[in-house]
Amino acid sequence: MKFISTLIIVLSFISSIGQTRSIPAESKIRQVIVFVQGAQVERTSRLTIPAGRSEIVFSNISPQLEKQSIQLKADQNITVIAVNQQVNFLKAQADRQEISELEENLTEQSDKLDWEKNMLQVYKQEEIMLQKNQQIGGNDGLKTTELKEAMDYQRMKMTEVLQKQAETNKRIKSIEKNISKIRHQLTEMNQRKDVSTSDIIVQVSSAKVLETEFVLSYLVRNAGWNPTYDIRVKNISSPIEIVQKANISQQSGEDWKEVKLILSTGNPRENGSKPELRPWMLAFYEPVQIRLRGSSSIGNSPSALQEVVVTAMGTDKDDDENKSFSKKTLSGTLAGVETKLSYQPTTTQYEIMIPYSVPNDGKQYTTEVKQHNVPAIFEYYSAPKIDPAVFLTANITNWQELNLMPGETNLFFEGAFLGKSRLDPTTAGDTLSISLGQDKSIVIQRKLVKEYSEKKLLGNNKVDSRMYDISVRNNKNEKINLTLEDQFPISTDKEIQVDNGTYKDGKLQENTNKVTWSLALNPKEETVKQIGYKIRYPRERILMLD
Repeated sequence: MKFISTLIIVLSFISSIGQTRSIPAESKIRQVIVFVQGAQVERTSRLTIPAGRSEIVFSNISPQLEKQSIQLKADQNITVIAVNQQVNFLKAQADRQEISELEENLTEQSDKLDWEKNMLQVYKQEEIMLQKNQQIGGNDGLKTTELKEAMDYQRMKMTEVLQKQAETNKRIKSIEKNISKIRHQLTEMNQRKDVSTSDIIVQVSSAKVLETEFVLSYLVRNAGWNPTYDIRVKNISSPIEIVQKANISQQSGEDWKEVKLILSTGNPRENGSKPELRPWMLAFYEPVQIRLRGSSSIGNSPSALQEVVVTAMGTDKDDDENKSFSKKTLSGTLAGVETKLSYQPTTTQYEIMIPYSVPNDGKQYTTEVKQHNVPAIFEYYSAPKIDPAVFLTANITNWQELNLMPGETNLFFEGAFLGKSRLDPTTAGDTLSISLGQDKSIVIQRKLVKEYSEKKLLGNNKVDSRMYDISVRNNKNEKINLTLEDQFPISTDKEIQVDNGTYKDGKLQENTNKVTWSLALNPKEETVKQIGYKIRYPRERILMLD
């Protein structure tokens, strides 16, 4: 009997060692790194782990997490054996089929938006190349017919590129309007259903009883941020104030309550693999002859692709479908929010130093990220032959140090709201130029000087003389620099002769016949510039000059 009792005790001890204990882990979200698309959530939990093998269950986790992103950090004396994720059916409610379809549609449309924006950049670069390629002809010049052909080609290509840009912008606007309706519908549907949850189950082993902190992190979908800017100009003698803001939204299935918030310019959904060139195989093209019967509609295939895209979270519109996405301010004071900037190998991070809360409602919350006071060179521009308005631009050098991203801007000049624009550093060179709109305190008038303008007959030719006075008045209290432009016509026919006349103090660009004056005007100063020319052409011909 003594032997049997001892055996039972030994077997019980061995059984207790091999048994896996299940330990529920109450965790709290401590930190969230919000990417342009997606977010990395970090939870902490302090537990006492017994000796042997244990199973730790982290519950009430987002159902939107990506399984391959789960990471667990613990004491070095604890061995992590396995990590698994499963849906908690007791606390979850399955998504309705239409919700799943809408969410899939959002993902597809995001890719289409990227494609349209990439194509828009291609067209813009093509436009820049065409503008730089306006210098035509060699040292001996071109024949009239060759010049006409070159100009016709330049006009045709520029028209084509600008038309493509207009069409692409139209598609983007249509896509954004459509996707806003889908997001609105998703928000309404998700508010009517219980939030699904999932559990993360971790199997660990410890040689002894140990109290330690576990740090659990994972990537969630349906979250992100995008930048917007307030650009304020007190006057043209002061630096520009650029206030960078972040519009944050999330619908990951978890509420972020008083968490440490870090904004990252990275996007974990982007392809991180480097490209690889493969052998380039040439072969003759053999066209396939396709015979069509009947009146089948071909126009319903490539051109009929759905034009849909996810709207930027920073865009506010007044239409009905966007009313539920009204901006909200995160808890805390926006003015003077302290942020800590850090640089990663491929991204930049902004750490918000005040704890914030972002609910799981899909709505947009705005916080200030950084404020910059930047020296700028202010320049005015006007081409009164087209438009007598004067436009102000601010040119910023060393703008790369500001770590700016493309985003919508609100423009303020001398305390007045000018409207909205878009800041796109990706197309800037050494200097970032920001258009600040019209300045009505500078007045320009272009008038025909009648006593020097006439039409007369000279032999078999008509002679048309034109002279214009361009008056510029600075009604501001500061000195300004202004670039004023006009032009002489260019002949495209040997029977049309253009004699460039007056353009005193101006600079003539011979290939375009553009005249430029660089003016520096003191407060309340006015100046007048003149441009004049003569045109000879056969008397029986008609030439439109106005």
